[in-house]
Amino acid sequence: MTNTTTKKGAVKGTVAAAAGIAVLLGGAGTFAAWNADLSVGQGDTVTAGELKVDSYEKGEWTDTSDDSPITSIADFRMVPGDTLVRRDTAKVIAYGDNLVIQSDIDTTASIANEFGEDVTVDVTVDQSAIDTSVKTAQDLPVTVTVAYASTGSNAGQAAAVTLDDIAVKLTQVTN
Repeated sequence: MTNTTTKKGAVKGTVAAAAGIAVLLGGAGTFAAWNADLSVGQGDTVTAGELKVDSYEKGEWTDTSDDSPITSIADFRMVPGDTLVRRDTAKVIAYGDNLVIQSDIDTTASIANEFGEDVTVDVTVDQSAIDTSVKTAQDLPVTVTVAYASTGSNAGQAAAVTLDDIAVKLTQVTN
């Protein structure tokens, strides 16, 4: 009987050992696979630039016939042949690598011209003054010109041009 008991114990031990090996081998996939990781950010921060019109400062009107300043535009009365100029400044922040901007003026809703074709209003922007590598506000020259044709008709007498909000628009030009 001693012989049988030893065989039964050996079989039980072999089964227990096989079960233990099977359990260990079942998890072998997690222990045997190689893995590694590496932080690729390295603390870098990517930052966007800016494009905005910060403020708008109206300049003084000038009568181009003698380059004299006009002390009160409300009291000045244009006649055919007159040209008046006002040089304004928009404070612009236009900063960014590869930033290309296009400037435009929206005058559609801001100019009421009772003169008709006798008086023209022209608003221009000198975009060349903007350096997109500068982070601070820069001066963007805006020139407003009101010209009364020298051949103006009698219909323009006592008429007015009202300049309300002239909108300076800056748009990024994309490739």
